[in-house]
Amino acid sequence: MPVRALEFYAGIGGLHLAFDRSSVDGTVVQAFDWDQTASQVYAANFSAEKSQARIIQKIDISTLTALDLATYNADLWLLSPACQPYTVLNPNAKGALDPRARSFLHLIQTVLPELATTNNHPSYLLIENVAGFEVL
Repeated sequence: MPVRALEFYAGIGGLHLAFDRSSVDGTVVQAFDWDQTASQVYAANFSAEKSQARIIQKIDISTLTALDLATYNADLWLLSPACQPYTVLNPNAKGALDPRARSFLHLIQTVLPELATTNNHPSYLLIENVAGFEVL
């Protein structure tokens, strides 16, 4: 059975492209990003490929709920959250206390546990980030 993936912090679709080029049989069924310009580029890169006019949704990821995401029946989440809160190159990095980490923490601490209670959680998470991120 093909893997159904959701992509969070999609940007212009780097993880989508990597997934497409992998040997995994599957598809990105929905992507989410807050940045309007990045979302437009993502749509140009991938909408025609999948005949999906709304493959990317411009949304504040911290507003997504378990109910919103359960409908996708995703096996895999692709995530590339903000690196600034964690990077060792930022001497003022605040980790989880940084407001830019809020949406990621929302997904991990609230949404995933809620999905797990109904057995609608993904089997796999692929999280791309920077050195220092593991201190989460």
